[in-house]
Amino acid sequence: MNIKFTELYRQIGRLTKAKNFKVLGLFCITLTSIPLAIGQNQPKQEPLHNPLIGSWALFDGKYLNENKQWVDYKTLNLSAIKLVSATHFSFTTMKKEGGKKTFWASASGHYELINNQYTEFPTLSSFGVKPGESYRFLFMLKENEWHTQRYDGEDLVEEEVWKRLD
Repeated sequence: MNIKFTELYRQIGRLTKAKNFKVLGLFCITLTSIPLAIGQNQPKQEPLHNPLIGSWALFDGKYLNENKQWVDYKTLNLSAIKLVSATHFSFTTMKKEGGKKTFWASASGHYELINNQYTEFPTLSSFGVKPGESYRFLFMLKENEWHTQRYDGEDLVEEEVWKRLD
């Protein structure tokens, strides 16, 4: 459809000068409907398949502490749930001490998924993420498990295994 905008502006100007606001209103309603009608004729595009979308429970993991020693999540009694949508992630981690669960960490933001690399860009977090900071993971899916390895530069600093909940 070839629309000449100069002609549309000329018609709007003519209707405004004539103070024919009822016709002008109908004209504007019709004009705003054109893009909707054009869009309805477009073939629907299927969203790209993203195998990470869903909810996940932390099953296993470990991280490299400030002394360069590996700390196993099981020794910390950590549990977590991560939610992944088409564009965003969110997680909450709790620690069980003396039979009581206490808050450990949380974050949410958007992410990028490129091949087997998943990068989180937290916008909200409980651990002081600087604006623009990101967390890069290499990942592999094995049936209902999501295995991740987080890198800081070239250094492996965290490994996790998540189990699909849905």
